[in-house]
Amino acid sequence: MEKSFYLILIILLFNACKKEEGCMEPLAENYNAEARIDDGSCIYSNDLILNFTHNVNGLQLMLGGGCASGSCFEDHSCCDTSKPYPSMPYTTNNTPYNIQRLWYILSEIKLHKDNGEYILLKEFHFVNAESQNTLTYNAGTISNGNYTSISYTMGLNNLMNVSNTYVNEDFHASMFWPEFLGGGYHYMKLEGAYNFDSTFYNTHTGALGTSNNDPERIDNSFTKTEEISLIIDDSHISTNIDFNMNIHNWYNNPNVISLESSIMGNSAIQSQLQENGMQDVFSISVNTIVQ
Repeated sequence: MEKSFYLILIILLFNACKKEEGCMEPLAENYNAEARIDDGSCIYSNDLILNFTHNVNGLQLMLGGGCASGSCFEDHSCCDTSKPYPSMPYTTNNTPYNIQRLWYILSEIKLHKDNGEYILLKEFHFVNAESQNTLTYNAGTISNGNYTSISYTMGLNNLMNVSNTYVNEDFHASMFWPEFLGGGYHYMKLEGAYNFDSTFYNTHTGALGTSNNDPERIDNSFTKTEEISLIIDDSHISTNIDFNMNIHNWYNNPNVISLESSIMGNSAIQSQLQENGMQDVFSISVNTIVQ
């Protein structure tokens, strides 16, 4: 009886200490976050995946009311009871705030080769930070070549930004821009509260004019081209391109913009937000695996 007991104990201890095997490469389709031993089972897709990620000056994006909503950073920094507003995990220009909504449109996403050719990866992409299926996009298999840059437009340029153009898209109703301000669609809705939960801000960006056809309509969208290094050939296995938005920089560089500012119909602040966006709100990173 005693020998049987020790044998069972040894088996239990062995199973408890046994490290799980599996694929340990995060870019693989069958990545196992619990695995501690790579068993060589990783499966890769040749498709190009676009990811849309967000942070606030290095802190993870946490939608809602911070600690008040029961969510905290891993280091519990937002739950510091010594802070005057524990439900406001972020600070801009000495003003505590939270983020409750982030919706925006990127358009004309293009991958450029070194010979001047380009591939249109997506005509437009709507991101809702609360919706996981909008945070990734499978662009499919990309032809071999040396890709040296990627370009994209924040929002929709005036040619694309026409009222009722996207009635069949999920964002049509939620991103519609008022006709008396120029019509078309919002580029972005960034909303939340600051100082007190009842003090709300709305950072809404879009084109300004009297109508879609106004020749003096101000196009506040902007296009950026980022240099990358991406060679796709027969050794290529998997590629992820991350579009990283630092939300903090919308309000701080080069223009300091207050959360209490009247933004939606204010052409001066819309222009300042455009300048800030062109500066360093977005960054691009490329992760590639080859054989």
